[in-house]
Amino acid sequence: MKILGIDSALERSSVALVEYGRILGEVEAALPREQLTWLIPAAKELLEKLGLSFRDLNAVAVTSGPGSFTGLRLGLATARTIAQVISIPIASFKTLDAIACNAGEAAPFICPLIDARKGEIFCALYSASGKSPGKKTDDLALKPEELLEKLVSWSGSGRLALMGNALNRYGELLRNGAPSGTVFLGEETWYPKAGTLALMGEKLILSGGGLSAMELQADYLRRPEAVVTWEKKYEA
Repeated sequence: MKILGIDSALERSSVALVEYGRILGEVEAALPREQLTWLIPAAKELLEKLGLSFRDLNAVAVTSGPGSFTGLRLGLATARTIAQVISIPIASFKTLDAIACNAGEAAPFICPLIDARKGEIFCALYSASGKSPGKKTDDLALKPEELLEKLVSWSGSGRLALMGNALNRYGELLRNGAPSGTVFLGEETWYPKAGTLALMGEKLILSGGGLSAMELQADYLRRPEAVVTWEKKYEA
């Protein structure tokens, strides 16, 4: 079974191919303004290097959000198009879930953080016990001060590991205000990895899960600004 992993939810994008629990190839690029021109060519080049084409795929795995509205739409549209053209299922995973998989056993509890802009941070709490992170909360959109309150509460259960691109903007604030013993993970853990997505997707598909192209939906967590602006403009 060959699974193509696709991620363009944040400012770094990646594609990878997995076959029966093995990552055959993975490429990554930090090109937030060039995702549209990078994603499909990168996937095509990766497959060709492995002597394959899109028609050799059995499924696609993709991040569904939250994240950049533009990046998410591109990743989802790419996955949907591939799935429709060659009639294969899609495995969809939340961005925070994918990031949490990068933490390993750095701490008993994991909290990935995504810069949501507009003074907010997307986050969720996970337990590091078991083979994969166990989600303890829903995805949340919090102000930095609200997040600090949550971290104090969550730390009562055990030491925390923080990771994610929100540390670029709020790292100093969180380092000064987070509970004692909190671990701050390096930038190599901050972004979803297409290889991890594809491995997760393979397990899901083999267990009978997956979505059709028509069923695939984005998990924005917060409505796109264009929609909010339109509603304000035309509200009675």
